[in-house]
Amino acid sequence: MAKRFVAGYHILIDFLVENIDCIANKSLAEKKLEEIIEGSGLSKLGKFVYKFEQGKAGEPGGITCCYPLKESHLTLHTWPEEKYGAADIFTCANEKPIDEAIQKAEKALELFIKKFGVVKYKIKRYKRGI
Repeated sequence: MAKRFVAGYHILIDFLVENIDCIANKSLAEKKLEEIIEGSGLSKLGKFVYKFEQGKAGEPGGITCCYPLKESHLTLHTWPEEKYGAADIFTCANEKPIDEAIQKAEKALELFIKKFGVVKYKIKRYKRGI
């Protein structure tokens, strides 16, 4: 049987916040995500951020943020009217041991929960590969 190939580590997070500013304000969300990327030792290659005009019943619209990273990607999608967001952090092993990818992703998750003021969450973790 062939040795398992592990391409990377993927964290999916569904979360709720008490204060919607960080998930409704485009520039604030960008600032927090860039602090998370820097603070976890990840390398930003670019970004795409889109602010939706309006949510349900006149509430602020959500945000979609996609950050391609040297290690893979970080994304955020928000629904401020529900105080809800979904994010994913994917770090690739490249030629390095998977432990380094796991460490960076877990650090990014820790910073994400703190910086966005997450009050409730559900997390799924995957070692990607075959």
